[in-house]
Amino acid sequence: MDNSSPEAPMVVDHDDPDSIAEVAAAYALDALSAHETRQVRDYLPGCIKCREAVAQMSEPAGMLSYTVEPVEPPDELRRKVLERSRRESAGPPGTPIVQEPE
Repeated sequence: MDNSSPEAPMVVDHDDPDSIAEVAAAYALDALSAHETRQVRDYLPGCIKCREAVAQMSEPAGMLSYTVEPVEPPDELRRKVLERSRRESAGPPGTPIVQEPE
């Protein structure tokens, strides 16, 4: 996979199973840029090897979130996220601001 430029075409060597697997894994994990994702979606209908690789990677990738125990984030994290959100989304006067529950 060639990531030299965000808008550069993705390069897949169809004679190299690792090249196909790399792109398929990144696609299945939703780890591609929006541009690369569009390229893969547009390309998949015409490439059976790539479709098969994506199908093989999709189930294990989807199961990854179930392999770890969920962790409750600290209360301080919620406060920091809301505080930063307020600062970054401050709009013109009269714009509603989400109030932190007490």
